[in-house]
Amino acid sequence: MFSFFGKGSRKQKSSPARRASQRFRVESLEARSCPSAMGVWLSAATGSGQDVTVQGNVMGAQAGCQVVLSGPVSANLSTDGSGNFSYTGAATSLGTVTAMVSDNNGDCCQAETSIQDSAPNIESLTIVPTGVGKQVDISGTVEAGCMNDLTVKFSGTVGLAANSATTDSSGCFNLQTTAAALGSVSAVATDVWGVSSFTVNAMLMVMTPQIQSLNATEVGNGEWQFSGTVTGPNVSDDSVQLSGLGSATATPNSAGYFSVTVSLNSNNPMGSEFAVATDAWNQSSNQAFYMFMF
Repeated sequence: MFSFFGKGSRKQKSSPARRASQRFRVESLEARSCPSAMGVWLSAATGSGQDVTVQGNVMGAQAGCQVVLSGPVSANLSTDGSGNFSYTGAATSLGTVTAMVSDNNGDCCQAETSIQDSAPNIESLTIVPTGVGKQVDISGTVEAGCMNDLTVKFSGTVGLAANSATTDSSGCFNLQTTAAALGSVSAVATDVWGVSSFTVNAMLMVMTPQIQSLNATEVGNGEWQFSGTVTGPNVSDDSVQLSGLGSATATPNSAGYFSVTVSLNSNNPMGSEFAVATDAWNQSSNQAFYMFMF
């Protein structure tokens, strides 16, 4: 953008000598304050963090022109022998940078450019259980002009104990925390300028447990041992509730096997015993049963 400053005068009748004097004064003013050969090219680009590079060229000027930058960046610069100038440093915000250029004759020119920033974009988001209680692992990637140190904030129905992560130089982020429940998680990435991405969602889902078998073995004195196998993720955190002829609770081992002794007060009971497994996420299995028939 080029801005030139100058003045003109209205034409009026006068003597030749007076017209020559007026013409001399106007031409002198134009030569001093409206140099037609001088203009400024200016650009700005963001870098790491809140650093920016503002550079430009004063066309038709000699070395030593003074350049004053104002707006989100403030700097006093001088042009080199080719009219070039450059500044790299921190900016206070996005917005318009103005460069005011003046030479040793007092001629001046002005240009403007904008510090702009594209919104980051979350390209992937996953949330999976780690197999330790209600611990979950959240990971993903963000695409941005500067991918390092972006803040990714999480929300949703899962009820996370921690709700933010920071990207590395590749735009990757990872968070291990606990969740209160299964459901959805939402993520928004924000860069150092406060520009945010669109919201991206993912679902936390866990396979429900299944009881594969339920068996009964007489122990004696009216007591019976009930055993079986539970399948599913992280079965050692499950619990098995028995009901029917007798009540008890069992905990499967890492292979899913459980066993518990229940007093039925009879060596020849009649009826059925039922078993249901519940996982750490409060999901219930199928109902297994054992029927006594004598």
